Amino acid sequence: GLQRFLEEPSYTEVNPGEDALLICRISDKRGICSWQKDYKPVGMYRGKYEWASSRIAMTGDCSLRIRSAKLHIDDGQWRCQVTASNYNIQDSLSSQPAILAVRVAPKMPSIYYNGSRVLTDHSITLAAGSKTTIICEVRYGNPPAYIEWLLEKGQVIAWSQTNTSEVDHPRLWAARAVLEVVPTRATHRKELVCRAHHPSYPPPYYKDAYIMFDVKFIPVASIVRPDGEGLSMLEEGLSSLTLHCKGDGNPKPNVWWTKNGQRIVTDGPNLIIESVTRNDSVPPQITWIGPRLSVNANLHSQVNLECKADGNPAPSYQWYYCPKTLATNICLDGYIISSASKLQIFNVTYSQRGKYVCIARNYIGGEERIHKSKAITLNVFGPPIGIYIRTAEGWQGSTASMQATVCSDPSPTMAYWFWGRFQLDVPSEIDRYKAFKKEGIDDCYLYTLSIRDVQSSDAGDYVLRVGNDKGFSSHKISLKVHETTNVTPLIAVALVFAALLVLLVCLILRCRRKGDTDYRITKLDRYAEHLHASTACSHRSPIMHISRLQAKVDQEIEENLYSSPIALQTRHPRITLEPH
Repeated sequence: GLQRFLEEPSYTEVNPGEDALLICRISDKRGICSWQKDYKPVGMYRGKYEWASSRIAMTGDCSLRIRSAKLHIDDGQWRCQVTASNYNIQDSLSSQPAILAVRVAPKMPSIYYNGSRVLTDHSITLAAGSKTTIICEVRYGNPPAYIEWLLEKGQVIAWSQTNTSEVDHPRLWAARAVLEVVPTRATHRKELVCRAHHPSYPPPYYKDAYIMFDVKFIPVASIVRPDGEGLSMLEEGLSSLTLHCKGDGNPKPNVWWTKNGQRIVTDGPNLIIESVTRNDSVPPQITWIGPRLSVNANLHSQVNLECKADGNPAPSYQWYYCPKTLATNICLDGYIISSASKLQIFNVTYSQRGKYVCIARNYIGGEERIHKSKAITLNVFGPPIGIYIRTAEGWQGSTASMQATVCSDPSPTMAYWFWGRFQLDVPSEIDRYKAFKKEGIDDCYLYTLSIRDVQSSDAGDYVLRVGNDKGFSSHKISLKVHETTNVTPLIAVALVFAALLVLLVCLILRCRRKGDTDYRITKLDRYAEHLHASTACSHRSPIMHISRLQAKVDQEIEENLYSSPIALQTRHPRITLEPH
């Protein structure tokens, strides 16, 4: 057969000074093996570049061993090549480029805000609700470092990373991770960590840089009783009441009291009522909801919503959620998700987009009083994530389809399928393969790859790669191909068997009906014999006997003809009786 690759070289990493092995194995090899680095031929030199197998001329092993790898000499793209079997057969081979990365530990990660580097353990001042961009750089590494962001050293935040070659050292890389964050009061005084992972770092193979958030946010007031008691046991004209107003804000807020919109004189944050009356009861009034009416959150981040209301008795709270598919300007079809003033959504996903409404409730004189807030719209942004991925199956000779559903906001800007050495952009078509245009609804998109005339060689893993300006994701679908059984011989055997069965049934029926006919003719013969006896012994006229017997025979014959399909096909001669 023709020469072909059994195994091509693949991405390989090696520490400086260590040996590296690039695999290349050929089936039916008859040509001559050679290697290229960065598109230039490489010779074999003992102690540096050597064949991995000493019997290369007799085997198909063209693997290359690189001794004492060095960054400036060995780092780059390598390709295995084999000349044709002879000048008449065009079966020369050239592998896909495979990167050999000679590792170099990068420098410590650095955090930048507003174009300036922020030293580790320092803080940055941010306004709650304002979108902020923070950058982490890890430079002069090979391969590039992998960067992740963490809040309070535990929660991973969504981000995007790009890798570029260093201008002054093209074989080294600068990794750059961009984090877009909307700070809230919940992130005040929290620690933000940039963590760089690299195999050349000492264990645990990562290094951190971190800063603190100093978030400025508008104050929120809450009312409490200093003695910790509730308001349900107050008696009109007998009970006194002291309430404390606590203001939570950065910077620290000033506090005062109002009644029906008018400022009243109090002892600082404390309101003292010597003798309470029913006029001191107040229906609930939502005074603040936030952090704002439109909240943008990164995928897998934490979202904190809060509702504050005044009222006497103190109101209770309920949060209602309207999914994005149901959301309008007013949340009408929502359902209860929380009974607290603070609503925390951890690891937020696309399915939690929509509108959130707070309702404050209390009872005055046995009558329910409520106040409904405006709706907060939650938008979730991030890279594509898969929500419906399954294994595909197909039959040889038929058309097989592989489908994957991903959600993302903003919409994906690129997508392609790849398997083996092939790549197919979405949408496009080549030979038996077709990648259909994505179908989207509510920020979720269906991608379909179809294969016509499926063969057993098509079985394997197919990967959908989808990306937007927030990042990328890959989704693997396994295709199983079933052999198609040849049913023609089985059908032929079944038809022959059915024909024989029908023939057998017909023969049985024919025999039964022939017996019935013989029986009827025998019966008519007995009538004729009876006639002779009757006419010989009777004193009546022979003509009367003959007539009665003739009528009886005709009736019997007619009944037999109509009672059996076989009888209808049998011609009985009319029996004529003559008197003697």
